[in-house]
Amino acid sequence: MVRYINNLKDLDEKEHKDRSRIHLKGKTSALAWISRGLTPPVLFVLPDKRTQEDFLVDWASISGKDKETSVLLELPLTQEGFENEALKIKRGQTLVDWNNDKGYMVATSSSLMAPFILPGRVFQVKRRSLVDRDELLEWLSKEGYERVDIVWLPGQYVSRGSIVDVFSPGDKNPVRIEFFDDAVESVRFFRIEDQRSIELVDEVCLLSLKGRGKTPLRDLIPLDTKVVLYEPSEIDKNASDWRWLAEAIYKDAKGGDLVPLSWGEVLRSFSDVKVFEVTKNLALADFRTKIEEIPPFKGDVRAYRDFVRYWIGKSYDVHVFCSDKDEILLEHNNSICVKTGKITGGFIDHCSQVVYLSEFELHGIPIANEREVSSGPPLEWNELVARSTYVVHEDYGIAKNLGLETLTIDGMSTDFVVLEFTEKKRLMVPLLQLYKITPYYVPETLEVKLDSLRGKAWAKSKAKARERAQKAAEMLVAMYSQRETIKAKPCSKDGEIIKKLESDCPFPLTKDQEKAVMAIKKDLESDRPMDRLLVGDVGIGKTEVAIRAAVKMVENGRQVFVLAPTTILSQQHYRTFKIRCAGLPINIEHISRFSSSSEERRIKEKLASGEVDILIGTHKLLQKDVKVKDLGLVIIDEEHRFGVLHKELPKFIDPSVHVLTMTATPIPRTLYLALGGLRDLSIINTQPYRRKPVITYIGTWDPLLVKQAILREKNRGGQVFYIHNRVETISQRASFLSNLLPGVRLGVAHGRMKEKELSRVMDKFIAKEIDVLLCTTIVESGLDIPSANTLIVDNSQDLGLAQLYQLRGRIGRREEQAFAFFMYPKEEVLTIEARERLEAIADLGEGLTGYELARRDLQIRGGGEILGLRQHGHMERVGFHLYCKMLEEEVRKIRGKEEESLQTHVDVRLPLSFPSHFMPQSSVRVAFFRRLLRSESLEEVYALEGEARDRFGKLPESMKFLFAIARVKLIGPKVGITSVRCTEEETLVWSKSKDIISRLPSKEWFYKSDGSIVGPGGYRGLPILDRALLSFLGMAKEEVK
Repeated sequence: MVRYINNLKDLDEKEHKDRSRIHLKGKTSALAWISRGLTPPVLFVLPDKRTQEDFLVDWASISGKDKETSVLLELPLTQEGFENEALKIKRGQTLVDWNNDKGYMVATSSSLMAPFILPGRVFQVKRRSLVDRDELLEWLSKEGYERVDIVWLPGQYVSRGSIVDVFSPGDKNPVRIEFFDDAVESVRFFRIEDQRSIELVDEVCLLSLKGRGKTPLRDLIPLDTKVVLYEPSEIDKNASDWRWLAEAIYKDAKGGDLVPLSWGEVLRSFSDVKVFEVTKNLALADFRTKIEEIPPFKGDVRAYRDFVRYWIGKSYDVHVFCSDKDEILLEHNNSICVKTGKITGGFIDHCSQVVYLSEFELHGIPIANEREVSSGPPLEWNELVARSTYVVHEDYGIAKNLGLETLTIDGMSTDFVVLEFTEKKRLMVPLLQLYKITPYYVPETLEVKLDSLRGKAWAKSKAKARERAQKAAEMLVAMYSQRETIKAKPCSKDGEIIKKLESDCPFPLTKDQEKAVMAIKKDLESDRPMDRLLVGDVGIGKTEVAIRAAVKMVENGRQVFVLAPTTILSQQHYRTFKIRCAGLPINIEHISRFSSSSEERRIKEKLASGEVDILIGTHKLLQKDVKVKDLGLVIIDEEHRFGVLHKELPKFIDPSVHVLTMTATPIPRTLYLALGGLRDLSIINTQPYRRKPVITYIGTWDPLLVKQAILREKNRGGQVFYIHNRVETISQRASFLSNLLPGVRLGVAHGRMKEKELSRVMDKFIAKEIDVLLCTTIVESGLDIPSANTLIVDNSQDLGLAQLYQLRGRIGRREEQAFAFFMYPKEEVLTIEARERLEAIADLGEGLTGYELARRDLQIRGGGEILGLRQHGHMERVGFHLYCKMLEEEVRKIRGKEEESLQTHVDVRLPLSFPSHFMPQSSVRVAFFRRLLRSESLEEVYALEGEARDRFGKLPESMKFLFAIARVKLIGPKVGITSVRCTEEETLVWSKSKDIISRLPSKEWFYKSDGSIVGPGGYRGLPILDRALLSFLGMAKEEVK
């Protein structure tokens, strides 16, 4: 007999067996609905992190119990992750808190299997209590905390004057403790990103990083717990995968005796509590629910209205979740219950006579979860020049940075940044000139040549770089100005062909994809030629956006070029376009180095006559003999793989041609231009629905692990990319793999093979006639093989971050769980840069996007192909940062923005320094002052002043003086002040305006014979001038804030 239940609460103890299995249709929103009545403690176990994130969104909206719900964090599958004592303590504290509070906890199988440590000793800090500051610092050091310059990870601390920052593993955010002598004056949490305080608290408990030893998981699960396992078969499968990789990592990690549990051991921990298995497999279920999924209406407003009207007529309660006011969703406002929030999908519960609707049903766009990702370094790290080995001084060239030094001159302390040039010559750079110093990043393989303080080589290099920047600026501005004035033939509104393409799409677009499509359509429907940069992670759905742009153009009777950097990628695009456009009246052709002469000639003839609608290929499309009838759009993929000539040439084919450029890792130069307004920008960050994060392993070369990884993939019917980026030794690697894995079909592919042979191998791999493709990085861009979901890279330490990122993007493009193994030789001692690259690629699973990766790569590598620095030596010689500054200046000059206003020069002939007790870390002092000097508005200056008070305590007079300098430099040009000079004896002001004297104290300030205004010297004069200037502009300090 079929037994139905309304929710899990209905399974009372008489009905409940050791493991009750409940059949449930729908997304995690339905799971949240049937679980809403369970009394805590409750443990929800989800198959993976992505499903966990969906459930947390649904649980918050449907149950409203998100504040009573904790999340058990996973351990990263890296050696560093398994050695992270702070993270293990944090996990242990989560379990202890849940056990004590008896609330709701959400976990994955891997988070329950990973090691944890229960916290041991605790240091309690209460506001207004007496605490010996030195005793606290000694305790933190003794209990395993790391002393750093800036706190941003659990287990770190820093002391600055009256302030101590600590990140205890038990807290979500780091805490700032401010002292007045030995009294705790304030306790407040602060944000990592900007280091600003966000919440005042009365007390905080700092946890020791030295735990209490082993405690069985069973002992931390209350006896009245209800465990809800969602999709047990998926949980078992993912647990097996995680355990397998965890064991491989654990053997090399310094993790003590805390061995990861097996999933069987975790299940045995549930033997004394109630367990509910919720599954979509009807055959396994003991109970059923009367819950039905709602198919998406995909924008069909009429169908949506009819649906709502029907269920209201059946006396069902209709609930609508929406993030903002959507007139269509809220049309039946009197008859429906409108709730602010979002759920992953709607459903109908016939038992409760309830309908839940989400925006997904109406628009067909899955929700974009605001996922909690691992925190990156604070933004201030971008300014930490003291961390750079080399810097560029605008006037003197490349030098080694020796850090900050405080010198005593005439009994006064002054801070300088010390730079070392050739022959060990040193230059002392005062704080007010820090704006002249920029980081100089170079590839680790490039030897850095320091400049001479006496030589003329730097001046020549800078002049040549300036000349090149000027030419580049002229070309760019001319090109973009031309595009602004030239009229393009506008496309009409969407017709039947594009509507058919969109309705046939086999998957829902994400919100970011929708935004990008709408922006591109708007561009194409205007009379201005489009030049849009489409940035998105590898495999995130840029191609679908490009297909829609291409079809729209074809429907308007014009032709499209799709330009790819490699033959393999162009073939991939050709297949994708053909599949998506099947059944549409569109003729798509492909030209590459594999095309025969007769085939190529035939296609070119058809192109010239207008019979070819979309032509896909490599640089061959740019040859002079390629004639088109009416080219309307050029789509360029993976632009960083093309040289400047190939990238810019389509823009000169016809100024009215629309250009869409797609990239996963944008070169920073292009990114700078895009953000500077010379190009339009669309960013796709939202991952496609149901795609699982790639499980990434970073570790030493292990033949047994390689064998297991390949066999596991083969046994589930999949394929493997094996990357060996050395053509000279690829045949030896092929022999090794053949001996290691007899019976596994192996194919070899690299760029030196004959074209037909390479094409044959790739076709066999696509046809699944090859199990393992052993290849070089020839596959790094664009190749999409749905069944290939394991990637193995040996000697990964030799690859750049962009290459690692692109390779990782070859897998995990469908719903199947994907695995990436980045290995390096056991005997290899990794350079700092190589280790940072591998850590960065591991972070990608935690939310780092390709858009952010460009900046990360700039910080780690600096040079290399991704930056385009090899395109000319002048750029490389002066450094990327200085060249970008030159380019920006030249662009502004040409566009007439150079003469915005006069500059106010402030010459301070007084000792300047940040008091070491106030800001003891020299790198932080330099970073903070660079930020102050680069402030472009009074609001920024006051924000920094507030930040300084928050982070470092009460401002000493010397700090107030520095802020006054920054304000005078900003306000001075507005009131005609050309320069200010501060000495011990007097403060001199030269101004074009005589009105300023009326705002200054008449007894202390007066005119001199040379026309300057003179006032008190020392540290008094400039603050008086600062206040007078604010008064002159009619602005009080509070108004500016």
